[in-house]
Amino acid sequence: MKRGLWIGILAVVMIAFLICEQIYVDTTINTLTEKAKELQTVITGTDKPRSLELITDLEKFWKAQEPILSSILDHNEIEDIAKQIVYVKSYIEADDLEGALIECNVLVHRAKAGALIFNFDFQNIL
Repeated sequence: MKRGLWIGILAVVMIAFLICEQIYVDTTINTLTEKAKELQTVITGTDKPRSLELITDLEKFWKAQEPILSSILDHNEIEDIAKQIVYVKSYIEADDLEGALIECNVLVHRAKAGALIFNFDFQNIL
């Protein structure tokens, strides 16, 4: 009887942990998408100083989240998003806002793809 109780408790704890993990991933990807869309809007307005500020903020955000996501998920999209952020930043620093906008569009696409890949789904919990 005690073993069954412990197995039940352990199963509930594991499922709760996996649900929290999925919520974290979903929140992180949604935040990335929002920040990338905001950056896209600012680049379209050709505001280089604000664009540089936003991409630096986005880069700091992703550098903080990337190790956690990499430990939870094994997917190339995580690394590709980091590369895409570097591409956008390099275009902004080179004062090529057209190129930055193109790369930012790709970043938004990657963020949306990440939301689909890592979406909150019961299958991902199991």
